[in-house]
Amino acid sequence: MDDGSEPVEVLYADSDGSYAASLGDALRTHEELSVEHVADAETALSRLRAGAFDCVLAQRDLGATDAMTLMHRAREASPGIPFVLLVPDGAADVAAASRRAGANDYLVRRDPERTAAVAADRLAVAADHQSPGVDYQQVFEEATVGIVVHHPETGEIIDINPWMSELLGYDRSELLTMTVGEFSAGEEPYTQDQAERNIRRAATEGPQRFEWLDERADGEPVPVEVSLRRTVIGGHDRVLAIVQDITERKEREASLRRQSRRMEEFAGVVSHDIRSPLTVAEGWVDYALGDDEGIDEEAALERILQAIERMDEMIDDSLTLVRGGGEVDATEPVPMAEEAPEWWEVAATADAELVVDTPFTVEADPNRLRHLFENLFRNSVEHGSTSSRTESGDSVEHGSTGSRPPADDSVEHGSTSSRTQSGDSVEHDSTGSRPPADDSVEHGGTADGDHPRAGVTVRTGPLTVDDPVEPTVGSLPDEGSVEGFYVEDDGPGIPPDEHDRVFEAGHTTDANGTGLGLAIVRRVADAHGWAIRLGESDSGGARFEFLGATLRANGEDDSAGEHDGAGEDGSAV
Repeated sequence: MDDGSEPVEVLYADSDGSYAASLGDALRTHEELSVEHVADAETALSRLRAGAFDCVLAQRDLGATDAMTLMHRAREASPGIPFVLLVPDGAADVAAASRRAGANDYLVRRDPERTAAVAADRLAVAADHQSPGVDYQQVFEEATVGIVVHHPETGEIIDINPWMSELLGYDRSELLTMTVGEFSAGEEPYTQDQAERNIRRAATEGPQRFEWLDERADGEPVPVEVSLRRTVIGGHDRVLAIVQDITERKEREASLRRQSRRMEEFAGVVSHDIRSPLTVAEGWVDYALGDDEGIDEEAALERILQAIERMDEMIDDSLTLVRGGGEVDATEPVPMAEEAPEWWEVAATADAELVVDTPFTVEADPNRLRHLFENLFRNSVEHGSTSSRTESGDSVEHGSTGSRPPADDSVEHGSTSSRTQSGDSVEHDSTGSRPPADDSVEHGGTADGDHPRAGVTVRTGPLTVDDPVEPTVGSLPDEGSVEGFYVEDDGPGIPPDEHDRVFEAGHTTDANGTGLGLAIVRRVADAHGWAIRLGESDSGGARFEFLGATLRANGEDDSAGEHDGAGEDGSAV
């Protein structure tokens, strides 16, 4: 060119090889243009990433990819590049739509020589940003994504747009003196060294896309997605970073993961917990269909109905837990001396004993609290009593003979699982309304007594921890005392190296167990905001402490006295 200026570098994308060859040759007769032809969109994108072009001219139909899609992808590869569309003759509507979609200009596809004569000036104007197209400085200033211009070798921030400044909470002038590492999370891989490596890769290997964790000026983390592209700005090689805030996306992903876990938990709760009332119903059906004289069919039907209602309640509660996101919306005072013995029925055996050391009332969702206690009770009985399974292994899965009607000898001798220490019968567990059952099921062995029973005592009561403690799961304030309650037994306990794993869903040491019981316990505690400390009882058994619970004073628990047969020494059920 006579004036010494550089020609406009045009990338021409057209799948019509014959027409493209003719138009390309015609365009090249104009000294102000340098034209490179490609036949498809993917090749066009590859060339844009590899080389510097001033303008793109593209046929409307490129086969698998249309020109508008190419335009948007081209501007990812080379942000802000001018785009001119080549449209069929008479397609005014297409031309208008392309301008609305962001194209800088359009050319009508006519005779190659005629089209080239018009195209030369129009392409030069588009490349100089003189056409009524996009004001790229305005785009930079008003974009609703972050835009950061980097030096390709050092990673230095050359420029940064207002949206990015607002996202991070810094003044633009501050950010221009900072490195990426100074407004990143800091820990691997969100470091300055890694940021520089990513920028160099974008400059030498091609576009890079990845997730990153920035940190606002107030210290709040913000997850972002970063797209890095090599480009030329003002004649200088640069790497352009397009930054999008993906906080909402991450929250949606986390919500979906939680929902998936809740659905798995729902299936687990139903299949795990529902077996106890199901076994109760089966036991009473067997009794009602028996040949013994004096069968109380009405009492049996009543107990079967109660078990069915309990199963229905458990399914409803579990669905509520799933749909409610696991959060407790409302609580009420739950008097444990009254409720715990009732919940004990799902796990109790004739040789097992529940003791409420001191009557207490806890603020909780009563239905979820029931899940917590029932699973703890069942865990203690299953792992702490050799009578929990029959010798042949032909037992109910949970090993809870209390889920079957009690045997004759338990009625005759006054089993501690159905009476308080003072001898006052607990109304809901009256042995007078229970029918006899197969003695081999009750004792976990043969009826002749060859296999003696080995029971377990489970205790619960309130507690206050004055010194800071490290919970097994959950968190607590660093200072100050915390209230809570405990459930402990005198069984074999849980080995210390298992403490961190027992609350995981599926973890079990019982070949016949589901490994969901303590996972459900943790779920309920989490929903209430309680931490759990797992330790050892004085007798060497397992002790679960639920810390952070709100307890009411004993005097406020007006109903406790009705079930407090043991007075100050605790009530045995």
